[in-house]
Amino acid sequence: MSLPIAVLAALVPFVAAHGNIVGAGPSDNVQAAPSLYGGNFDGTPFTRMFYPDEGGRPWLGIGDLGDAWSMGCEAQMGPSSFMKVAAGSSFAIQWEGASAELDYESSYKSADAKYPFVHCQGTVAVDMAAADANANPAELEWTRIVYDGLDPNSYVSDELRGACSKSGAETYRGNNKWGIAKMVEQGSTVYFDIPGDLAAGKYIVRNELASLHAGAYKPQLYVGCVGVEVTGSGTSSLGQGTNAGALYSGNGALASLEINAGSFSFNGDGPSVSGLVSGGSKSTGSSNNSNNNNNNSSGSDSSSGNSDNGKAAEPTSTPAAALAASPTPSAEGSSEGGDSSATCRRRRRRGIASRDVASHKRSTFPHAH
Repeated sequence: MSLPIAVLAALVPFVAAHGNIVGAGPSDNVQAAPSLYGGNFDGTPFTRMFYPDEGGRPWLGIGDLGDAWSMGCEAQMGPSSFMKVAAGSSFAIQWEGASAELDYESSYKSADAKYPFVHCQGTVAVDMAAADANANPAELEWTRIVYDGLDPNSYVSDELRGACSKSGAETYRGNNKWGIAKMVEQGSTVYFDIPGDLAAGKYIVRNELASLHAGAYKPQLYVGCVGVEVTGSGTSSLGQGTNAGALYSGNGALASLEINAGSFSFNGDGPSVSGLVSGGSKSTGSSNNSNNNNNNSSGSDSSSGNSDNGKAAEPTSTPAAALAASPTPSAEGSSEGGDSSATCRRRRRRGIASRDVASHKRSTFPHAH
C-alpha cells in the first residue's frame, strides 16, 4: 500500500540534505562553495558534505561519535587548497537548509543560499587543526576555538520562534537561545575571529552544528571543513588538541540530552575553548538550563564542557588532551575509496541510516526533520 502524499511530502526533507556549507572566507570576501549535488570539490578549499547516496543519511549520529573518520570532515579527506586569511581577522561560514520552512524571513538566509538553515536548536562549534593539503582528518588533533551552546540570557524573538515552529521545532521555553538559533538570526552564518597570535601556516577549519531538534532521535551533527592559510606574524601554535573521535562521548552530555523532556540541564560538551581565543567574546556559549512549560530556572554559565562527563570546563583552559584515537583509514580510505575498512564504514552507516529512517517513519507526523 502506498503512503499518502502528505506523508511522503513530510519525508522529503528527512531524506534530503538537511544543511550544508555554501560559502566561507574572510567576512568581507566570502568564497562560494561548489554545489553539494554534482559540484567538483577537487582543487577547492571545501570538503563535500554528506547527501543521500546509496542509502546514506545526511548527518552524523550517536553511532558516529567515536569514529574519527566520520567526525573529522564527514568521511572525506581534507581540502586540497587553502584560502588566505589574516590572523585576528573575522571569518564567516555560510550554511544552507534543504527546505523552505524558514524562507519567509529573508534575513535568516545567507546571500548564496537558497534557503536558511532549517533547524533552530543545538550547539555551534568551530575547531582548527594544522594540516597540509589532502590531510587525513582522522589523524589530526583538533583545537576548539568557538563553542556556542545554550544561553539563558538571550531572548528568542517572536519572529524566530514562529519561524522555527514551522519546522516542527517549537521547543523554546523562557528566554533561552541555542547557538544554532543565533546563527540562523545572523543569516545562517557562523562568524568568528581567527586567533590573533596564531602562527602563519595551513590549517583546516572544522565547523560543526549539533542539531537537537529530533528529540529522542538524539543529536544530528552537520560537519563541514574549509582549508585556510593563515598569514601574519603570530608565533603561537594551536597546541595539543583532540582527536575527532574523542570530541564527545557516546554517553556524554550531548548524546544524552533530550530537549523535549519536561526538564533538562545542559552545561555544554566537548573540549575546552583554546586559551588562544582572547576574551571569549565569540566563543562562549553553553549554559545550564532546567525548564519546562510551566517553570524556568537557570544555573551557571560555561563556555564548554568535558567530553567524558558533560561537566562545564573553565572558559580559558587549554584544549583537552588528545584521547586514544580510533583506528584511522589510509588516504585511500575516503568515502570514495575502495579499501575494505572504508567499505565496512559505508555499510555500517547505511545500516544506521536504515534504522533511523525506519524509526523516523514510525513517528507522529508532522515531525521535526
